[in-house]
Amino acid sequence: MPAPHPNELRVQVLSYWALGIQPPDIAKMLQINVRTIWDMIQKGQDRGYNPAQSMRVKLEYVEDGKRSGRPKEISEATDMAVLASVKQDRNGREKSSEILAFEAETAYQHKKSEVEIAALNAELEPILREEWEIETRLKRLHLRGVPGRVPTWRFTEKTGKLVRKSKGGVDWWRYQQEILLPHLIPFAKACKIERPDTKVLEDGAPAHKHHAQRRIYSIHEIEKIFDWPGNSPDLNAIEPCWMWMKKRTTSRGAPRDKKTGKTAWIKAWNELPQEKIQGWIERLIRHIQEVIQHDGGNEYKEGRTDHDARSWKGRRIKGQLSARQDLSPDP
Repeated sequence: MPAPHPNELRVQVLSYWALGIQPPDIAKMLQINVRTIWDMIQKGQDRGYNPAQSMRVKLEYVEDGKRSGRPKEISEATDMAVLASVKQDRNGREKSSEILAFEAETAYQHKKSEVEIAALNAELEPILREEWEIETRLKRLHLRGVPGRVPTWRFTEKTGKLVRKSKGGVDWWRYQQEILLPHLIPFAKACKIERPDTKVLEDGAPAHKHHAQRRIYSIHEIEKIFDWPGNSPDLNAIEPCWMWMKKRTTSRGAPRDKKTGKTAWIKAWNELPQEKIQGWIERLIRHIQEVIQHDGGNEYKEGRTDHDARSWKGRRIKGQLSARQDLSPDP
């Protein structure tokens, strides 16, 4: 259809056609292309319109269908429910990141982020421009007769402008608004009460190392270690958790679909013993000492000791299966 037509006009076309008026005559009466008239009639017939049975024209015979690629129509109540599922998660930022990775950002959230980022850019531009001008003057202080154009200020992503490029998942903005500010920053502040030298260490994911996050840490006076090595050894307490979770959720075979997998992971996460988490944290002390001793290498046995301290005496009984840690006690 070359141009959109209101539903009232489409109903009028079907009504004239039902009364026996030919499409060329309808086109002249309504000043519409005759091909468009035929398209409207064909659409109505395809959707069940039959004037021989009923002259009544229903809205479903004429309205446009939903096109692929359009944003989903999500009510405000649904939007709030999605946010609540993230912000009220008792397990903290790692669980929330897992949920966020599978939940698409709503059109309302995306539009709201554009407004907020535009306001931040309006605040940042004069500050960044002043810094750029000072730095540029210092660079050209002792230059004489240098050919070429004098540098001019342009507020772009290269000079510090905040820009969103991601089309899904967790980018720097969603991580900042739904993980960093509501979860990680308050947790770090709580840790600083008893441990003033608390520092935050994250990996080199783009959402973590974006320059906008530095401003957040500076505002809240939280120290972060930014020079995280790309191929660091086992110095993150959350890493052993993923292997434990994988064994737990795939011991009886991989999940058949996304829904089953999500249910299994949430169940395994809730069953994760606190003692296991504490053990993963405590072994970091030895790991750090080993890394220093090996000049940054990882040629050491992971764990709280350099050997397997578990005792198997009395655990193997003839005629009975040994218990597996990665299997749930439930059948």
